[in-house]
Amino acid sequence: MPFATTPAGWQEHTVEPSGIALSLPPKWLAFDEADLADPAVQAMLAADFVGARGLFTAIAAQGARVRLVFLGVDPAGRGAPTMPATVAVVAIEPRIPAVGLEIGANLVVRGLELGLDVETDVTRERIKTPVGEAVRIAFDHRVASATGPRGVRVALDGALVSTDRASFLVLRNVDAATDEASALSLDAVLGTLRELP
Repeated sequence: MPFATTPAGWQEHTVEPSGIALSLPPKWLAFDEADLADPAVQAMLAADFVGARGLFTAIAAQGARVRLVFLGVDPAGRGAPTMPATVAVVAIEPRIPAVGLEIGANLVVRGLELGLDVETDVTRERIKTPVGEAVRIAFDHRVASATGPRGVRVALDGALVSTDRASFLVLRNVDAATDEASALSLDAVLGTLRELP
């Protein structure tokens, strides 16, 4: 994928546990690992944003080697019955070498299938990011909500990235009904990745 320049006005956020930084639109809410470990922050997110509780449950189902270390949320989705656009970074330990990314991606997908109500086939594609090799995954899933017994259908795409220092997932979730042309794309976020010194 060609690496575009960071869009004007986007704010950079460091993700220390993964040794990288990424940028998001300026009005987005951003939570680091310490914020996300705070039960009060988790409760606020679960109360204000559809899908937050499901995200925390899905990550917890992965075990101790998988940690949510960053979450960006589009505040326009606060209180809405639809899934807000989110970008999460999940640290994976131990580090997966680039040669093992496909195997690692298969394990990640199996774990996500255990924690999420997956509705479509999972696609996989080997890609490059500004910080290292990656495997891109994409599928639709459902998250519980007050909108009905089936919940909200969500489009997830992400990349399992390996750098010299760390392995991590960058996951983007958006309501599946969102017009893709107007949604924040995973490629736009991946294009802003840079390694920290």
